[in-house]
This record gives sequence, C-alpha cells and structure tokens, in this order.
Amino acid sequence: MKLYYQALKTSEVSKRVFSSLNTRNTRKYSPQTSPTDFRRLVITISLLIFALIGVACRADNGDPHPPELMVGSDVCEECGMVISDARYAAATLIEDGHTHKFDDLAEMFIFQAKHPEDVVRAWFVHDYEAETWIRGETAFYVLSEMIHSPMGYGVVAFETRTAADAFATDLADAQIFTFDELNAWMKTRAQ
Repeated sequence: MKLYYQALKTSEVSKRVFSSLNTRNTRKYSPQTSPTDFRRLVITISLLIFALIGVACRADNGDPHPPELMVGSDVCEECGMVISDARYAAATLIEDGHTHKFDDLAEMFIFQAKHPEDVVRAWFVHDYEAETWIRGETAFYVLSEMIHSPMGYGVVAFETRTAADAFATDLADAQIFTFDELNAWMKTRAQ
C-alpha cells in the first residue's frame, strides 16, 4: 500500500489532484495574519483605550481639586487687584468648570452673594498658618478688626476648630464662624 501511495503521489496527475485538494479550502492568510483582521484588532484596541481614558477623565470630576494659585499674577474676581498674599486667598469652582479667585476670602462670599446664578461646586480657602488649600465648607473662620487682610475684611481660615481657637485667643474682638455662619453674615454685609 505504501508503494502505491508513493507512486500515486509522484505521478503528474496525482500532483495536480493533491495540489488542488490542498489549496481548495485554504485561505491565502490565516485569521491570525490577515491584514483586515489586524486592522480590526488595532481599531478595537484603540477604541478601548479611548473609552478607558474617557472613563478616567469623568471619574476625576468626582472630587474637585483646588486651582493653582499664581501669587503676584492672578487677579481677584471681585475687586480686580492682584493676589499678593496666599494666606488670605480663596477660590470657587463653578459647576461649568470655571474658577473664580479672590485676594481676600471675604470677597468670595460677597461675590457669590452678588452672583447667585453661579452654582458653586466647591469652595476653597487657604489655611492661614499652613498656606495650603483647604475646603471652605469645612473650614473655621476667625473675624477680627486686628487682622489686616488685603481688602480689610479681617477674616482668615483654619482647617480645625482648635487652630482657629488658638489664633483667636490673641485677638480681643475675635469671632469664630463656621462656613454657613460666615456666609450668612457676609450676605448681610453685601447688601
């Protein structure tokens, strides 16, 4: 049988038959190496990457971040003066993504009272001692005529009630406010 098969394979007729059988149902490219399949793979991977980037960017919108403060070049939204001392600076992040910066944190409250159409997403103030951004909604504020803030409102912010109390002990007329209390007090002053 082997000899018959060997002879059949080597004959001219059998070569044509075997070659047609071998190529009849095969592709020029296998699915793994097809240029069309490779393009589809690249497009699919690219779309997946863009989708992941989009999800990552949207996830970043969950927790607002304070703006970068350029002391000496940023301008106060309320009075138009250059922000010269970070200890008194404040900022609001509006729902549309726009940021308002202020040289005196009291002006942040006054500006918002004048512009209620701006829906504030986050309030930021500088901690007076640490000179770092903290959330305005959770800060504690000390108000005193002895505090010489840029616009003379005499308000500074602290991250903790303990820090605000310690600072206020040296000021005879000091009052301590929460965010909501100071916001209400400033609204009456803005009118």
